[in-house]
Amino acid sequence: MMNKLVWGGLSAGLLLGAATPTLYSIDQTIESNNFKISEQTALPQTVANVNGVDIPFSLYWKRLLNRSGNEILLSVVDEQLISQAAQEKIVEFETEEPVKGGKRKKKVKTEAALSKIFEPKVGERYNQIKKEFPDEKQFLGQLQNSGLTEDEIKNQIRQELYKQALIADKIGVSKEEIKSYFEQNKDSLATPPQVGLSQILVNTEQEANDIFLAVKVGADFGLMAKAKSLDAGSREKGGDLGSFAPGILIPEIEKTAFSLNRGESAIIKTGLGFHVLKVTSLIPAKTAVFDEEMQKNIGQLISREKFKQEFPKYIQALRAKSKIQVFLTK
Repeated sequence: MMNKLVWGGLSAGLLLGAATPTLYSIDQTIESNNFKISEQTALPQTVANVNGVDIPFSLYWKRLLNRSGNEILLSVVDEQLISQAAQEKIVEFETEEPVKGGKRKKKVKTEAALSKIFEPKVGERYNQIKKEFPDEKQFLGQLQNSGLTEDEIKNQIRQELYKQALIADKIGVSKEEIKSYFEQNKDSLATPPQVGLSQILVNTEQEANDIFLAVKVGADFGLMAKAKSLDAGSREKGGDLGSFAPGILIPEIEKTAFSLNRGESAIIKTGLGFHVLKVTSLIPAKTAVFDEEMQKNIGQLISREKFKQEFPKYIQALRAKSKIQVFLTK
């Protein structure tokens, strides 16, 4: 019996996002104390056994469908719709076919042509994602933790490229739009002032005073931070906390930090203890400049906003005109 699919909102697959359950075997069993998970190559009648009591697959299946069945189904249906639309509308090139008396050109659409257009872009974006990790081992570890494979990541990238291409005429941005956005948002586009800070965190005021005086007479702040600071996050970096714009630091620290000159120090008490702070840099505010990089960033921002508005309408229309049969039963 065919069930009617209840269409929900657009399900957007985010890279390295939450994974859907897998049913293939990875030849791996994970054991932790009395809890054991084993992936199956086939659907079992019993999904788990708890102290001798079987939990049937039917119960698991029912709850899976009730909780996320529509969302998962909608995402894979939409993937197929997008792939078909890309094949139909994006890929069209000319080829020659033999006819009586010679050859003629004919427009054809093939999966190979689609691949030729998009696969280099998929590979480029995939490599960009990998470069965001310190090394390949950490990248692959993140994939495993997310329950994703390299092919699944590439498919997500491919789908996003298809979507953007399919509604390219709706998400384009003109020079006039970019200029108008810049003029209306100059203040928010400006770079705020920033202060660079290092700290040594201790428990008592006496410790803070001793360190403050030592720094004043020439002691190396970084070495003292490594030896004395209770803050594990900055201790090994010589107390370096990085740079901060207004509104990020807790008020008592921010007020003092932005009042000091570069190289000056101060003691501030907070709920964590006593902070011996040192200003390592001061970066003044910069007004927004309508340069090439600014125009590129604004164009991307406007395009993303248009995509958020236009793609849901596009996919709804695509679903409406397609013949979709759903065979899941609850």
